[in-house]
Amino acid sequence: MSMVNQLSTSKRSAILRDMMERQGINALARTKDGNTGQSGRPSQVTVLKLLADAGDTAIDFLDQKMRDLPVRYVEADEMFAFVGIRGLTLLKNQMRAPKGQGVFWIWMAIDPVSKVIVAWHVGGRGNADAKTFIADLKARCAGRIQLTTDSHRAYFEAVGSEFGDDIDYATVKKQDDNEQQLVVEEYTGVKMPYRPKKRAKREMHPPVVRSGTPDENRITTNHIESFFQKLRQNLGRFARKSALHSKTLINLKRALALYIYHYNFQRIHTTIKTTPAMKAGIDDDIWTWDNFMDLVDERAEAQRAARREGAMQMERQAEDENVIRLKGPRDEQPGEYTVMVSLHQKYAKIHRTSCAHLRDTPGRQSKRGDSHKFQCETFDAAQNLAYDFMPDDVDVCKICLGEYNRLDTGRGKGGSDLKH
Repeated sequence: MSMVNQLSTSKRSAILRDMMERQGINALARTKDGNTGQSGRPSQVTVLKLLADAGDTAIDFLDQKMRDLPVRYVEADEMFAFVGIRGLTLLKNQMRAPKGQGVFWIWMAIDPVSKVIVAWHVGGRGNADAKTFIADLKARCAGRIQLTTDSHRAYFEAVGSEFGDDIDYATVKKQDDNEQQLVVEEYTGVKMPYRPKKRAKREMHPPVVRSGTPDENRITTNHIESFFQKLRQNLGRFARKSALHSKTLINLKRALALYIYHYNFQRIHTTIKTTPAMKAGIDDDIWTWDNFMDLVDERAEAQRAARREGAMQMERQAEDENVIRLKGPRDEQPGEYTVMVSLHQKYAKIHRTSCAHLRDTPGRQSKRGDSHKFQCETFDAAQNLAYDFMPDDVDVCKICLGEYNRLDTGRGKGGSDLKH
Protein backbone atom coordinates (compact mmCIF):
# COMPACT_ATOMS: atom_id res chain seq x y z
CA MET A 1 0.00 0.00 0.00
CA SER A 2 1.44 3.35 -1.00
CA MET A 3 1.79 6.17 1.48
CA VAL A 4 -0.12 9.41 1.27
CA ASN A 5 1.41 11.89 -1.18
CA GLN A 6 3.97 9.35 -2.39
CA LEU A 7 4.79 9.56 -6.08
CA SER A 8 3.47 6.81 -8.31
CA THR A 9 5.74 4.00 -9.45
CA SER A 10 6.00 5.39 -12.99
CA LYS A 11 6.97 8.88 -11.74
CA ARG A 12 9.59 7.52 -9.35
CA SER A 13 10.96 5.28 -12.09
CA ALA A 14 11.24 8.27 -14.43
CA ILE A 15 13.21 10.23 -11.82
CA LEU A 16 15.66 7.37 -11.20
CA ARG A 17 16.07 6.72 -14.93
CA ASP A 18 17.01 10.33 -15.63
CA MET A 19 19.21 10.43 -12.53
CA MET A 20 21.34 7.74 -14.17
CA GLU A 21 21.64 9.98 -17.25
CA ARG A 22 23.48 12.87 -15.58
CA GLN A 23 20.55 14.94 -14.29
CA GLY A 24 21.11 16.39 -10.83
CA ILE A 25 18.71 16.84 -7.93
CA ASN A 26 17.72 20.40 -8.87
CA ALA A 27 17.21 19.52 -12.54
CA LEU A 28 15.00 16.57 -11.62
CA ALA A 29 12.91 18.77 -9.34
CA ARG A 30 12.44 21.26 -12.20
CA THR A 31 11.66 18.85 -15.04
CA LYS A 32 9.89 15.77 -13.66
CA ASP A 33 6.19 15.39 -12.90
CA GLY A 34 5.06 15.29 -9.28
CA ASN A 35 1.72 14.93 -7.57
CA THR A 36 -1.03 17.48 -8.08
CA GLY A 37 -0.01 20.70 -6.35
CA GLN A 38 0.80 24.32 -6.85
CA SER A 39 3.77 23.67 -9.14
CA GLY A 40 3.05 20.14 -10.34
CA ARG A 41 6.72 19.29 -9.80
CA PRO A 42 8.40 17.19 -7.11
CA SER A 43 10.33 19.14 -4.51
CA GLN A 44 14.04 18.66 -3.90
CA VAL A 45 13.18 16.96 -0.60
CA THR A 46 11.01 14.46 -2.48
CA VAL A 47 13.83 13.65 -4.91
CA LEU A 48 16.36 13.29 -2.08
CA LYS A 49 13.97 11.03 -0.16
CA LEU A 50 13.61 8.85 -3.24
CA LEU A 51 17.41 8.74 -3.59
CA ALA A 52 17.69 7.66 0.05
CA ASP A 53 15.07 4.90 -0.22
CA ALA A 54 16.23 3.60 -3.60
CA GLY A 55 19.93 3.92 -2.76
CA ASP A 56 19.62 1.98 0.50
CA THR A 57 17.64 -0.69 -1.35
CA ALA A 58 20.33 -0.89 -4.03
CA ILE A 59 23.05 -1.27 -1.38
CA ASP A 60 21.20 -4.19 0.25
CA PHE A 61 20.34 -5.73 -3.13
CA LEU A 62 23.94 -5.67 -4.38
CA ASP A 63 25.28 -7.00 -1.09
CA GLN A 64 22.99 -10.03 -1.30
CA LYS A 65 22.97 -10.61 -5.06
CA MET A 66 26.66 -10.18 -5.89
CA ARG A 67 27.90 -13.34 -4.18
CA ASP A 68 29.64 -16.50 -5.43
CA LEU A 69 30.34 -14.79 -8.76
CA PRO A 70 31.73 -17.11 -11.48
CA VAL A 71 34.44 -14.70 -12.64
CA ARG A 72 37.97 -15.66 -13.70
CA TYR A 73 39.53 -12.32 -14.65
CA VAL A 74 39.26 -9.14 -12.58
CA GLU A 75 40.61 -5.62 -13.09
CA ALA A 76 40.71 -3.16 -10.16
CA ASP A 77 41.39 0.56 -9.95
CA GLU A 78 40.36 3.63 -7.97
CA MET A 79 39.05 7.11 -8.75
CA PHE A 80 38.45 10.12 -6.53
CA ALA A 81 35.43 12.31 -5.91
CA PHE A 82 34.68 15.33 -3.74
CA VAL A 83 32.08 15.37 -0.97
CA GLY A 84 30.81 18.65 0.43
CA ILE A 85 34.10 20.56 0.22
CA ARG A 86 37.07 20.75 -2.15
CA GLY A 87 40.76 20.39 -1.35
CA LEU A 88 41.68 23.96 -2.30
CA THR A 89 39.20 25.32 0.24
CA LEU A 90 40.94 23.31 2.95
CA LEU A 91 44.33 24.68 2.00
CA LYS A 92 43.19 28.29 1.89
CA ASN A 93 41.62 28.02 5.33
CA GLN A 94 44.45 25.87 6.76
CA MET A 95 41.98 23.30 8.03
CA ARG A 96 41.12 19.65 7.70
CA ALA A 97 37.93 18.47 6.07
CA PRO A 98 35.09 17.81 8.53
CA LYS A 99 34.21 14.18 9.03
CA GLY A 100 32.36 12.86 5.98
CA GLN A 101 33.63 15.61 3.65
CA GLY A 102 36.65 16.18 1.43
CA VAL A 103 38.22 13.76 -1.05
CA PHE A 104 37.00 10.17 -1.10
CA TRP A 105 38.31 7.34 -3.25
CA ILE A 106 36.09 4.84 -5.06
CA TRP A 107 37.66 1.40 -5.39
CA MET A 108 36.09 -0.84 -8.04
CA ALA A 109 36.67 -4.23 -9.63
CA ILE A 110 35.26 -5.38 -12.99
CA ASP A 111 35.18 -8.64 -14.90
CA PRO A 112 36.44 -7.76 -18.42
CA VAL A 113 34.65 -10.78 -19.94
CA SER A 114 31.10 -10.27 -18.65
CA LYS A 115 31.63 -6.52 -17.86
CA VAL A 116 29.99 -7.02 -14.45
CA ILE A 117 31.07 -4.85 -11.51
CA VAL A 118 32.23 -7.38 -8.94
CA ALA A 119 33.06 -5.27 -5.86
CA TRP A 120 33.24 -1.64 -4.79
CA HIS A 121 34.29 0.39 -1.77
CA VAL A 122 34.28 4.09 -0.82
CA GLY A 123 36.91 5.42 1.56
CA GLY A 124 40.47 6.68 1.69
CA ARG A 125 43.42 5.57 -0.40
CA GLY A 126 45.59 3.99 2.28
CA ASN A 127 46.41 0.42 3.24
CA ALA A 128 43.37 -0.06 5.48
CA ASP A 129 40.90 0.76 2.69
CA ALA A 130 42.86 -1.41 0.23
CA LYS A 131 42.54 -4.38 2.61
CA THR A 132 38.81 -3.76 3.06
CA PHE A 133 38.29 -3.62 -0.69
CA ILE A 134 40.38 -6.71 -1.49
CA ALA A 135 38.73 -8.70 1.32
CA ASP A 136 35.29 -7.83 -0.09
CA LEU A 137 36.47 -8.81 -3.58
CA LYS A 138 37.67 -12.19 -2.34
CA ALA A 139 34.38 -12.83 -0.50
CA ARG A 140 32.38 -12.28 -3.70
CA CYS A 141 34.38 -14.50 -6.07
CA ALA A 142 33.64 -18.23 -6.27
CA GLY A 143 37.09 -19.50 -7.31
CA ARG A 144 40.64 -18.57 -8.19
CA ILE A 145 40.91 -15.31 -10.11
CA GLN A 146 43.47 -13.41 -12.12
CA LEU A 147 43.72 -9.87 -10.78
CA THR A 148 45.27 -6.87 -12.52
CA THR A 149 45.80 -3.52 -10.80
CA ASP A 150 47.98 -0.48 -11.27
CA SER A 151 51.19 -0.07 -9.29
CA HIS A 152 49.62 1.56 -6.25
CA ARG A 153 51.59 0.09 -3.33
CA ALA A 154 48.54 -0.38 -1.11
CA TYR A 155 47.35 -3.22 -3.37
CA PHE A 156 50.49 -5.30 -2.85
CA GLU A 157 50.14 -5.83 0.89
CA ALA A 158 46.35 -6.22 0.69
CA VAL A 159 46.44 -8.87 -2.04
CA GLY A 160 49.22 -10.76 -0.29
CA SER A 161 47.47 -10.82 3.08
CA GLU A 162 44.01 -11.75 1.72
CA PHE A 163 44.79 -14.17 -1.12
CA GLY A 164 48.29 -15.42 -0.31
CA ASP A 165 49.44 -17.62 -3.20
CA ASP A 166 45.89 -18.51 -4.28
CA ILE A 167 45.74 -15.86 -7.01
CA ASP A 168 47.28 -14.92 -10.34
CA TYR A 169 48.25 -11.31 -9.80
CA ALA A 170 49.98 -8.79 -12.06
CA THR A 171 50.35 -5.02 -12.16
CA VAL A 172 50.69 -2.49 -14.94
CA LYS A 173 51.91 1.08 -14.79
CA LYS A 174 50.44 3.77 -16.98
CA GLN A 175 52.09 7.06 -17.73
CA ASP A 176 50.50 10.32 -18.76
CA ASP A 177 53.21 12.92 -19.30
CA ASN A 178 51.08 15.90 -18.29
CA GLU A 179 48.38 14.20 -16.21
CA GLN A 180 49.83 15.42 -12.93
CA GLN A 181 50.11 18.98 -14.19
CA LEU A 182 46.54 18.99 -15.48
CA VAL A 183 45.17 17.65 -12.17
CA VAL A 184 47.02 20.33 -10.22
CA GLU A 185 45.76 23.08 -12.52
CA GLU A 186 42.21 21.80 -12.43
CA TYR A 187 41.78 21.46 -8.69
CA THR A 188 43.95 24.32 -7.45
CA GLY A 189 43.05 26.92 -10.05
CA VAL A 190 46.73 27.80 -10.57
CA LYS A 191 47.83 27.78 -14.22
CA MET A 192 51.28 26.45 -14.98
CA PRO A 193 53.49 28.60 -17.27
CA TYR A 194 54.01 25.78 -19.77
CA ARG A 195 51.49 23.15 -20.88
CA PRO A 196 52.96 20.23 -22.88
CA LYS A 197 51.11 18.68 -25.75
CA LYS A 198 48.36 16.31 -24.62
CA ARG A 199 49.24 12.66 -25.06
CA ALA A 200 47.12 9.58 -24.52
CA LYS A 201 47.73 7.59 -21.37
CA ARG A 202 49.69 4.47 -22.21
CA GLU A 203 50.80 1.33 -20.40
CA MET A 204 54.43 0.90 -19.46
CA HIS A 205 55.68 -2.52 -20.60
CA PRO A 206 56.41 -5.14 -19.56
CA PRO A 207 53.82 -5.78 -16.82
CA VAL A 208 55.01 -7.05 -13.44
CA VAL A 209 53.87 -10.54 -12.39
CA ARG A 210 53.59 -10.63 -8.60
CA SER A 211 51.90 -13.97 -7.93
CA GLY A 212 50.93 -17.12 -9.83
CA THR A 213 50.93 -17.42 -13.62
CA PRO A 214 48.58 -14.80 -15.06
CA ASP A 215 47.63 -14.78 -18.74
CA GLU A 216 49.68 -12.00 -20.34
CA ASN A 217 46.88 -11.19 -22.80
CA ARG A 218 44.60 -10.34 -19.85
CA ILE A 219 47.02 -8.09 -17.96
CA THR A 220 45.45 -4.67 -18.44
CA THR A 221 43.28 -2.14 -16.63
CA ASN A 222 41.67 -0.65 -19.73
CA HIS A 223 38.19 -2.01 -18.96
CA ILE A 224 37.89 -0.59 -15.45
CA GLU A 225 39.23 2.77 -16.66
CA SER A 226 36.63 2.74 -19.44
CA PHE A 227 33.94 2.11 -16.82
CA PHE A 228 35.16 5.07 -14.78
CA GLN A 229 34.81 7.22 -17.89
CA LYS A 230 31.17 6.07 -18.29
CA LEU A 231 30.55 6.72 -14.59
CA ARG A 232 31.80 10.31 -14.83
CA GLN A 233 29.73 10.85 -17.99
CA ASN A 234 26.47 9.37 -16.64
CA LEU A 235 26.46 10.65 -13.06
CA GLY A 236 26.91 14.40 -12.86
CA ARG A 237 28.13 14.28 -9.26
CA PHE A 238 31.30 12.55 -10.46
CA ALA A 239 32.00 14.90 -13.38
CA ARG A 240 35.17 16.96 -13.09
CA LYS A 241 34.83 20.69 -12.33
CA SER A 242 31.11 20.23 -11.70
CA ALA A 243 28.80 21.86 -9.15
CA LEU A 244 26.97 18.52 -8.87
CA HIS A 245 29.46 16.95 -6.47
CA SER A 246 27.85 15.05 -3.58
CA LYS A 247 27.06 17.13 -0.52
CA THR A 248 27.05 14.13 1.88
CA LEU A 249 28.99 10.89 1.90
CA ILE A 250 25.92 8.69 2.32
CA ASN A 251 24.29 10.17 -0.79
CA LEU A 252 27.47 9.53 -2.77
CA LYS A 253 27.29 5.86 -1.73
CA ARG A 254 23.59 5.68 -2.55
CA ALA A 255 24.00 7.20 -6.01
CA LEU A 256 26.96 4.93 -6.71
CA ALA A 257 25.03 1.82 -5.64
CA LEU A 258 22.09 2.81 -7.86
CA TYR A 259 24.39 3.24 -10.84
CA ILE A 260 26.09 -0.13 -10.26
CA TYR A 261 22.68 -1.81 -10.03
CA HIS A 262 21.58 -0.02 -13.21
CA TYR A 263 24.81 -0.95 -15.00
CA ASN A 264 24.83 -4.61 -13.91
CA PHE A 265 21.15 -5.51 -14.19
CA GLN A 266 19.41 -3.01 -16.49
CA ARG A 267 21.72 -1.46 -19.04
CA ILE A 268 22.38 -3.33 -22.29
CA HIS A 269 26.14 -3.31 -22.87
CA THR A 270 27.03 -2.46 -26.45
CA THR A 271 29.82 -5.06 -26.61
CA ILE A 272 28.11 -8.13 -25.16
CA LYS A 273 24.58 -7.13 -26.38
CA THR A 274 22.99 -7.97 -23.00
CA THR A 275 23.29 -6.95 -19.37
CA PRO A 276 26.50 -7.84 -17.51
CA ALA A 277 24.50 -9.79 -14.93
CA MET A 278 22.96 -12.02 -17.62
CA LYS A 279 26.34 -12.49 -19.29
CA ALA A 280 27.87 -13.55 -15.97
CA GLY A 281 25.00 -15.98 -15.35
CA ILE A 282 23.81 -14.44 -12.08
CA ASP A 283 20.42 -13.34 -13.48
CA ASP A 284 18.01 -14.61 -16.13
CA ASP A 285 16.25 -11.45 -17.28
CA ILE A 286 16.63 -7.70 -17.68
CA TRP A 287 15.43 -5.68 -14.70
CA THR A 288 13.32 -2.54 -15.07
CA TRP A 289 12.91 0.41 -12.75
CA ASP A 290 9.33 -0.69 -12.06
CA ASN A 291 10.67 -4.05 -10.84
CA PHE A 292 13.17 -2.25 -8.66
CA MET A 293 10.51 0.03 -7.17
CA ASP A 294 8.72 -3.11 -5.96
CA LEU A 295 11.83 -3.90 -3.93
CA VAL A 296 11.88 -0.33 -2.58
CA ASP A 297 8.24 -0.60 -1.48
CA GLU A 298 8.81 -4.00 0.11
CA ARG A 299 11.76 -2.66 2.07
CA ALA A 300 9.76 0.39 3.21
CA GLU A 301 6.87 -1.82 4.33
CA ALA A 302 9.26 -4.07 6.26
CA GLN A 303 10.70 -1.03 8.02
CA ARG A 304 7.24 0.20 8.97
CA ALA A 305 6.37 -3.22 10.34
CA ALA A 306 9.56 -3.25 12.38
CA ARG A 307 8.73 0.15 13.81
CA ARG A 308 5.27 -1.03 14.77
CA GLU A 309 6.81 -3.96 16.61
CA GLY A 310 9.08 -1.63 18.56
CA ALA A 311 12.34 -2.84 17.04
CA MET A 312 13.32 0.60 15.80
CA GLN A 313 12.55 2.12 19.20
CA MET A 314 14.88 -0.37 20.89
CA GLU A 315 17.68 0.51 18.46
CA ARG A 316 17.24 4.21 19.17
CA GLN A 317 17.42 3.58 22.91
CA ALA A 318 20.61 1.56 22.45
CA GLU A 319 22.11 4.37 20.38
CA ASP A 320 21.17 6.93 23.05
CA GLU A 321 23.01 4.87 25.65
CA ASN A 322 26.16 4.94 23.53
CA VAL A 323 26.15 8.65 22.71
CA ILE A 324 29.69 9.97 22.32
CA ARG A 325 30.01 12.92 24.66
CA LEU A 326 32.44 15.75 24.11
CA LYS A 327 35.56 15.71 26.22
CA GLY A 328 36.60 18.65 28.33
CA PRO A 329 39.19 21.13 27.14
CA ARG A 330 42.75 19.81 27.09
CA ASP A 331 46.09 20.73 25.65
CA GLU A 332 46.47 19.61 22.04
CA GLN A 333 49.04 16.81 21.79
CA PRO A 334 51.10 16.67 18.59
CA GLY A 335 50.57 13.66 16.35
CA GLU A 336 53.38 11.27 15.49
CA TYR A 337 53.25 12.14 11.78
CA THR A 338 53.03 15.52 10.03
CA VAL A 339 51.84 16.19 6.49
CA MET A 340 53.53 19.14 4.80
CA VAL A 341 51.42 20.50 1.92
CA SER A 342 52.95 22.98 -0.52
CA LEU A 343 50.44 24.89 -2.60
CA HIS A 344 52.87 26.52 -5.02
CA GLN A 345 55.12 23.48 -5.51
CA LYS A 346 52.06 21.23 -5.67
CA TYR A 347 53.11 18.33 -3.49
CA ALA A 348 52.34 16.71 -0.14
CA LYS A 349 55.08 15.12 1.96
CA ILE A 350 54.86 13.03 5.12
CA HIS A 351 57.38 13.44 7.99
CA ARG A 352 57.66 12.19 11.49
CA THR A 353 56.80 15.10 13.75
CA SER A 354 60.22 14.79 15.37
CA CYS A 355 62.05 14.95 12.02
CA ALA A 356 64.94 17.42 12.03
CA HIS A 357 64.08 18.44 8.45
CA LEU A 358 60.57 19.57 9.40
CA ARG A 359 60.50 23.28 10.16
CA ASP A 360 59.03 24.33 13.48
CA THR A 361 57.13 27.31 12.12
CA PRO A 362 53.36 26.73 11.77
CA GLY A 363 53.33 28.05 8.19
CA ARG A 364 56.11 28.68 5.70
CA GLN A 365 55.45 31.81 3.68
CA SER A 366 56.87 32.45 0.22
CA LYS A 367 56.22 34.77 -2.68
CA ARG A 368 54.62 31.96 -4.68
CA GLY A 369 52.24 30.67 -2.06
CA ASP A 370 51.86 29.03 1.35
CA SER A 371 52.87 25.70 2.84
CA HIS A 372 50.84 24.17 5.62
CA LYS A 373 51.34 21.41 8.19
CA PHE A 374 48.76 18.92 9.46
CA GLN A 375 49.45 16.43 12.25
CA CYS A 376 48.09 12.88 12.36
CA GLU A 377 48.31 10.07 14.90
CA THR A 378 48.98 7.21 12.44
CA PHE A 379 50.80 6.81 9.15
CA ASP A 380 47.63 5.64 7.36
CA ALA A 381 45.79 8.77 8.51
CA ALA A 382 48.65 10.95 7.29
CA GLN A 383 48.74 9.07 3.98
CA ASN A 384 45.00 9.51 3.41
CA LEU A 385 45.20 13.20 4.31
CA ALA A 386 48.11 13.72 1.89
CA TYR A 387 46.15 12.07 -0.93
CA ASP A 388 43.17 14.33 -0.16
CA PHE A 389 45.25 17.40 -0.97
CA MET A 390 47.47 16.09 -3.79
CA PRO A 391 46.02 12.92 -5.32
CA ASP A 392 48.92 12.39 -7.73
CA ASP A 393 52.01 13.77 -5.97
CA VAL A 394 52.58 12.38 -2.47
CA ASP A 395 55.96 11.50 -1.00
CA VAL A 396 57.57 10.73 2.35
CA CYS A 397 60.71 12.11 3.96
CA LYS A 398 63.68 9.95 2.98
CA ILE A 399 65.45 10.80 6.23
CA CYS A 400 62.86 9.89 8.84
CA LEU A 401 60.63 7.48 6.88
CA GLY A 402 62.57 6.40 3.82
CA GLU A 403 65.91 4.93 2.93
CA TYR A 404 67.60 5.69 6.25
CA ASN A 405 64.76 4.74 8.57
CA ARG A 406 62.38 2.03 7.33
CA LEU A 407 58.83 1.94 8.62
CA ASP A 408 58.06 -0.67 11.23
CA THR A 409 55.10 -1.93 9.20
CA GLY A 410 57.34 -3.30 6.45
CA ARG A 411 56.24 -0.97 3.70
CA GLY A 412 59.79 -0.68 2.38
CA LYS A 413 61.26 2.56 1.14
CA GLY A 414 58.91 5.37 1.85
CA GLY A 415 59.27 7.32 -1.38
CA SER A 416 58.19 4.40 -3.56
CA ASP A 417 55.32 3.36 -1.28
CA LEU A 418 53.01 6.14 -2.28
CA LYS A 419 53.47 6.89 -5.97
CA HIS A 420 52.11 4.92 -8.85
